[in-house]
Amino acid sequence: MLTKTFDIIHSVKNRISDTLYETPPLEVLEKLQELWVRYKPREITDNFCIGSVDSGYNWLELRGYYIYVLNAGYIDNCSGKLEYAEIDIRELTEDPREYLDLRSIRSELMIINKALELSNDIVLVDGSLIKKLIMLNKYLRETDLKIAEEMRSLVKEFAKKDVSRVVFLSKNSGSQNISKNLARDINKPDIILLEEYTSEIGFALGGRASLEIFDEKFDVRFSYIRIETKSPVLRIEYLVDDEMSFIKRLIDILHTTSFNGYPAMLSLIDKLVRVSDEDLIKVVNMLSIDSYRERIRLR
Repeated sequence: MLTKTFDIIHSVKNRISDTLYETPPLEVLEKLQELWVRYKPREITDNFCIGSVDSGYNWLELRGYYIYVLNAGYIDNCSGKLEYAEIDIRELTEDPREYLDLRSIRSELMIINKALELSNDIVLVDGSLIKKLIMLNKYLRETDLKIAEEMRSLVKEFAKKDVSRVVFLSKNSGSQNISKNLARDINKPDIILLEEYTSEIGFALGGRASLEIFDEKFDVRFSYIRIETKSPVLRIEYLVDDEMSFIKRLIDILHTTSFNGYPAMLSLIDKLVRVSDEDLIKVVNMLSIDSYRERIRLR
């Protein structure tokens, strides 16, 4: 590391500390308490089925190419399971992360569409629908026609499904819709503001965003929830109009199946689809390309 790096630590230390530990004015905190709807989860007496969807990828760069491994999957508490995997080689004329983000969205849509044909009450998807749609619109302007047509078909199919059963859930978010509505000079993300100054199980309505892709319009609503006392606040995005009853029912279900304040099924699918460096090397070794790697290394 450069010596200069250590030289500038003192000059940025206070600014970083002020950003992280900024305390909002009292009137803002009072308004925040009014926004947070405290809720006591109801006991669920009927049988319910909750599923989760996630994807993961990793890649190894060679001279001029990269090899990638991509996983996507679905599991639920009713013995339902769906799996998808890709292994391929691509030229290093593109950013691997951008391409694999696009492939991840594609694979997740495939899995979601199939999962919605199963008998489940809720399908949780890791990440933000708003972010995925924005990324999709951006990438499709730069990608080839074949992938664009695949995505068009998947999005059209998704729009015809019962999307009210799908909830996109994020552990982290930089959105400041609530904080900016409370006071323009507050720079704390909503998820941090709510987490630091509330502690009870409950929720806060966040807002809505209208997005369009392939002539399909999605009116996405988002809110923040806590499913265990003093646990992290989570951001949810969904496609329903009756928010209050929907969120309460969701908290009832997630509270029953949570682990340390996070949906247990999402934690499990995350572990299943994750592609570690060790996994990647194991796959590459099985592809028997050592002679190519050695030949390139010796040049």
